[in-house]
Amino acid sequence: MAALLLGLLLFAMQSPPIPSRPMADEGPPLPPTSSPTNNPTTSHPNGTLQQFPQIIIIGVRKGGTRALIEMLSLHSAVAAAQNEVHFFDWESHFEKGLPWYLSQMPYAFPDQLTVEKTPAYFTSSKVPKRIHQMNPDIKLLLILRDPTERVLSDYTQVFYNRLQKHKRYQPIESVLVKDGEINLGYKALNRSLYYVHMQNWLKYFPLKNIHVVDWGRVDQGPLPRDEKGGEVLKTGIADKRFKFLLQ
Repeated sequence: MAALLLGLLLFAMQSPPIPSRPMADEGPPLPPTSSPTNNPTTSHPNGTLQQFPQIIIIGVRKGGTRALIEMLSLHSAVAAAQNEVHFFDWESHFEKGLPWYLSQMPYAFPDQLTVEKTPAYFTSSKVPKRIHQMNPDIKLLLILRDPTERVLSDYTQVFYNRLQKHKRYQPIESVLVKDGEINLGYKALNRSLYYVHMQNWLKYFPLKNIHVVDWGRVDQGPLPRDEKGGEVLKTGIADKRFKFLLQ
């Protein structure tokens, strides 16, 4: 698990500094922005500041994004946004502009990496272009799990939410199949069509900017411990399962 943290950090550190203004691109520009270095509201007396993220966890829903950002947060070099920001996919947030987006970021020291997580980004057709306009060199993290397991997890979450609110729910077989065919319009199923959504991201970002994490390889037991069986390791390369992240 320590190697997972280190590998993701090395991946992120290959990115050049984030520009203070969005990069030009065809189509409607991003709402106005301001630089975190010249905006007095972003600074803090202790030397921290709010900065645009160098890393965005773009998905996928029910794929392990919460676990991923919590693991990254264990490292002192990472400052993670506490909530899902939904800036690039919710029009009500996007219309507020990049200054608002910046205000949602955590205060971080200049040498820390800021990370934001919004799993819905991966399946939103308009998000890749918008993120590219902000920073075409940003690093994107995508954690995936077995698509069938992901659909069942997605359905189960909705199922229990409706139960708790005493609302009617649909049996899973009724939403997976429509008119005798697989119902690709069912949102939970559509979210597991990784290939379809990835094609949209590859229109704007090279594959080297998208780091794909396999949840099946992450969720393999407890964190490694030191030789004395003491505290969980937070740095270094200690787990061979995650060497693939350093390649």
